[in-house]
Amino acid sequence: MRFRTSRHTAVEAYRRALELVPSFPNAYGTAAILRLEQILIATPNGYIAGFQLEADTVAYAALPGLIADSLAAVPWPIERFMRGGPQVTPASYQAALQRSRGILLRLTERWAREAPANLRAQEAFALALENVTRLDSVPGVPSALPQVQRARALASTRAETIHLDVISLRLRLKLGRWSDARALADSILADADSAATGDQLSLESIALLVGRPSVALRLGARTADRDTLYTPRGAIARPAALGGPAQALVAHAITGTSPDSVRLYAERVREGIRQFVGSQDAPFFRQLILEPPLTLAYPDVGAFPELTSPEATTFMLAEAAHARGDRAALRAALASIDAGSGNVRPGDEGPELVHLYAWLQRAAGDTTGARAFVARYVASLPASSRELFNAPTGAAGLMRLLMLHAELSWHGGDRAEAQRAAAAVLALWGGADPLLAARLTPLRQYRSP
Repeated sequence: MRFRTSRHTAVEAYRRALELVPSFPNAYGTAAILRLEQILIATPNGYIAGFQLEADTVAYAALPGLIADSLAAVPWPIERFMRGGPQVTPASYQAALQRSRGILLRLTERWAREAPANLRAQEAFALALENVTRLDSVPGVPSALPQVQRARALASTRAETIHLDVISLRLRLKLGRWSDARALADSILADADSAATGDQLSLESIALLVGRPSVALRLGARTADRDTLYTPRGAIARPAALGGPAQALVAHAITGTSPDSVRLYAERVREGIRQFVGSQDAPFFRQLILEPPLTLAYPDVGAFPELTSPEATTFMLAEAAHARGDRAALRAALASIDAGSGNVRPGDEGPELVHLYAWLQRAAGDTTGARAFVARYVASLPASSRELFNAPTGAAGLMRLLMLHAELSWHGGDRAEAQRAAAAVLALWGGADPLLAARLTPLRQYRSP
């Protein structure tokens, strides 16, 4: 099976239009570049979606690859695709990403040069520079952070300024400028009500990044009643009554405020599913809004009823093995997760999943492997995905990962690395909610000479 539309042909058509008529993006606004980026798949975790239109519509998805010099994709049924694995990840996946990033960089650089007063052109070029990890100033070489500042100078509304500040904050995190990132995060959150709706998830993520779940929940309340969720299966309706409990569950689960809070909101989500979702759709809603945060909260909360679900993910199988003390099954589940990673760089993984994997790896008896695994991700942070703030779990997961990095480094004898990781968390969580104060106590110990 193949996708009917040729992505290579579409990319070439857009490329020729942008090269032959540089004013083309000016006429069509950001949509032209955004559409090209969607076609190219220039960022990790992006995928190509499609449908088989027969008696029963079947959703398919694929990661990009290369055949000779052409972009290509082999579609998989969406359920199989979401399980991952080397089969669904082309051997040329990283090469395809690099090729797409190169195309996007050349085109956006030209657009930015041709339209120096166009905010969208300057932003698009900044994002393309971020894609290729050109983050900070090098004499004579364009880089993302100065380019974002150039775009910000063109902003005409507060919403545009906040949108660009979110990008700037992400770049500062990637560069390890923790204090600067904290100051910018505080500034963004102080004026969050002026932000555009499209930046809502980023604002909630930033609040969790700086240890303020109370602010994240206040911001989330503005959209808690939205009734559409976008999933690999397409847009689905969510009962409005589930919005608030689901958001609270994520905020408490990923920051680790208290196990009791996680259990409370998990039960509220379960009750909401029982009341407002039909029995046929209930398993899907549990997989969508209940099981992921509980899976991430396992190191704090322990076993939960859904671990025995027939649809349990491999991470849930690992946690179930740990809960019953079956170290052999735990190691087998971790090996399965490894095999499912495919051709993926460390920085392409979500930090929340890196944290959970390393925690389970240590629980399986491989503390050395866990320490090395976390260290690889931290070292690759400059090349990490732009999706960091697209879900609250990512930003908060980064903090949990840095805490674990400090702990593993300290007990592994690398006191200097432990101090650096602890300093990062203490800088970002300097104004954290009181519920998180206990998380900071060991980090202050790690900072001691």
